[in-house]
Order: sequence, then C-alpha cells, then structure tokens
Amino acid sequence: MLVDPDGLATDGKFPDDTGTAKVAALLLLDAINATGSAMTREQLSLRAARLLDRNPRWAKAYRGADGAGALVSDALDVLTNFGLVRVDGTLVHPRPAAARYAVGATRSSDPSNEEAPR
Repeated sequence: MLVDPDGLATDGKFPDDTGTAKVAALLLLDAINATGSAMTREQLSLRAARLLDRNPRWAKAYRGADGAGALVSDALDVLTNFGLVRVDGTLVHPRPAAARYAVGATRSSDPSNEEAPR
C-alpha cells in the first residue's frame, strides 16, 4: 500500500473542510451510516435542509430554490467519487468503506451553532 502523507500524489482528500460539498458529504454520510441502510435522495434533502436551517451562515451558495437538493447532489458527487456510496436511482447505498467515517461533533465560527458531541 502506498502512503502519501503530504498529499503530493493525491488529487483529492476526504474528509476535509475545503469546500461546502465535502463538509456536507461528511455530514450526510454520517446520517447514512447511522441508519445502517440505504437512504433516499428525499431523506437526504430533508437532512440537508435541516443543516441549512441550523447553520444560516454556512453554504450561502445553496440558499436558493432547491438549495438542499443541490447540496445533496454535490455531496453525492463527492461521496461517489471517493467510492463511499453507490447511487441506484433514488436510493443511496453506503459502501463498506463508508463505515470508517463518523462525526463526533461539529464546529462553527458562530458559537451558537455548535453541536454537542454525540
């Protein structure tokens, strides 16, 4: 196995906080993992809408009509590119590698938006 700790030979990294879609991907992957089975795009859109509501300063590009749906689409692109989910129609299935990721707590630059660890 090749290890690249400096990221010299790696095109992308997950998880990281370099983009809204990657942050959303991690948060939505955590939700998928919590269910232990497939989720629908609609269920993920509801989760994304709650994330947007709870964090009004975050993801400003996704605040328009169907912003939650667009956020889910972008997050699923990230997750499929990293081989963490498989999308089959409207169902999103976690792949075995998805089990490596869990969110303990979230941080925000706005202290009123921070969540307690689970």
